[in-house]
Amino acid sequence: MKQPATFLSLLSPADNTDAIATVEHLSLVQKNFTDSTHLLWQAFWPAWNQWGVLKVCVPEQIAGSSFWQGMAGIFDFSLPQSMASYKEVYAKAADWSPLQVPALLEAASAQNGYGGWFLTQRLDGQPGCSQPVSNEAVRSLSAHIKALHSQRSSRFGPLYCASLPREQWSERVLATLEMLAESQGIDLTPYDAAILAFKRYYSRHEVEFVPIMPDLRWDQFLFENDRPTALIDLDALVWGAPELEWVLLEYLLDEEGAEYFKQHYEKASQLAHLDAVRTVYRLLLFVMHVLGETSLQRWLMHPTRFGA
Repeated sequence: MKQPATFLSLLSPADNTDAIATVEHLSLVQKNFTDSTHLLWQAFWPAWNQWGVLKVCVPEQIAGSSFWQGMAGIFDFSLPQSMASYKEVYAKAADWSPLQVPALLEAASAQNGYGGWFLTQRLDGQPGCSQPVSNEAVRSLSAHIKALHSQRSSRFGPLYCASLPREQWSERVLATLEMLAESQGIDLTPYDAAILAFKRYYSRHEVEFVPIMPDLRWDQFLFENDRPTALIDLDALVWGAPELEWVLLEYLLDEEGAEYFKQHYEKASQLAHLDAVRTVYRLLLFVMHVLGETSLQRWLMHPTRFGA
């Protein structure tokens, strides 16, 4: 069948191999969010004799994304330029998580103005949504997060290469927050006390970094029988401070879900220190446009779920 022009025109000529160019039953997957920075196709790939998903990330689209600007500022990381390294990311996630992770069949980084891409195995299931989820779903998420948090690193950065020293964590978070806030016309002066508390906390505590997803959402998982069974979006999986992910989880879970999560994670009761860093991480997630909230006041007034 004839391919749409946009399909191969995004890939470098060197990547237009028979395995990529010769597909059957090709269809474009609709974006979950209007500001999504990648394009997805699913198709049957004769070279692997299976259904797969092709994800293409174009550097120009990433450059205009507040989320990926934040990821670059904190983690010194660009997804399109890093995609060839993701076989290690998929392998580690599959080894650590109790959830299924698709096989990464092929990958290439962006080059010469063309997009980077992943070709992954297509798994069964339905993408999650933002609606309230069952206790079974929360239990599966808790098991997944707990398994990833059991991994440790003294440095932070992309999952395939944690090269940044822990002493730079708070400084890179705050510099990135200031950069994005300024570009969006947000005055951080009212939060000087929270920023000072954040600096004090990380100057007095030696953080251990764990695998986290700063864009964690239910739609990154596939569901079967009302619970997540597979993790399919690993783009933003990095080594980072666990507190950042805990703050994001407060938005992902309602009160009942958070209580159920804590019961199964077991160590969540030890998060009294979250109060010292929550406001800065909430500000950071807001300016990175995680979850798409547009009212800073409403975002900051969200109920707390963890901590004292």
